[in-house]
Amino acid sequence: MTSRLFVWLCLAALAIPPGLAAEVYDIELLVFARTTPDDGEEYWPDDPGRPAALAQALDPAVAPGVEPLPASAWRLQALAAALDRAPGYRVLLHRAWRESLPPGMQGPWLRLRIPADASLPVTAPPPESPTEGDAWTAVTGNGRATPRLDGVVRLSRARYLHLDADLLYTEAVPFTAPETEEVPRLPSQVGPAAAEAPAGAAVLPAPGNAERTVRLHQHRRMRSGEIHYLDHPRLGLLVLATPYEPPAEAPASEEANTPGKAASPENTGTTAPIPRSE
Repeated sequence: MTSRLFVWLCLAALAIPPGLAAEVYDIELLVFARTTPDDGEEYWPDDPGRPAALAQALDPAVAPGVEPLPASAWRLQALAAALDRAPGYRVLLHRAWRESLPPGMQGPWLRLRIPADASLPVTAPPPESPTEGDAWTAVTGNGRATPRLDGVVRLSRARYLHLDADLLYTEAVPFTAPETEEVPRLPSQVGPAAAEAPAGAAVLPAPGNAERTVRLHQHRRMRSGEIHYLDHPRLGLLVLATPYEPPAEAPASEEANTPGKAASPENTGTTAPIPRSE
């Protein structure tokens, strides 16, 4: 974690009271990308795999026991704005919802998905739950329908809260064609031009036409009321779980609840009408 991001998290945590045990939690999740060039020290597999829970995951807008929260109830707005202003970071997705999590319960897998051509950051779900092959995906430079972000998260509760996150992030990778064409490339690295090349021929991607998909797959034990940070060389996730306490109902006045007590202007708070003379 960079020192600047660490300072932001500490300052944001100061304004959040410590959490207590609760049955319902307000969950806020912020996903951001690192936009600085890759230093080349990480190994990125050609196929990072796919989250196993994708098939059963639900959009947070329609999942049972999950209620999307309006932006007025979010707590990480200032942190999201600071990340977007900082060089080297870009907020991808910011969501918040209220979820019922009694002790010993696992919440549903929730799907987070951003099409490649979506405006960023995404702060609200699409009009309908995304499905394979619909407008929620977009054709990227290599000719495949690939979302920019696709994955699942799940909250569960035992003694502590637990978060499982499994996200795929697809980013553009600058590519400059080498002077020689003697090094063959895999079709998955080059796009639709590979299908038209003769057998055995070396196929090279056009400059600026490459992409890379990386995977963040982590499990985190959490304390409520604290911001937790899941780190990755190209991706980051911030999550905050705050206990929700429903507002207490205003107690009725003792006089109004007394049996046989007639309502009057004094005990109803209303003004009696002035009688008119005949």
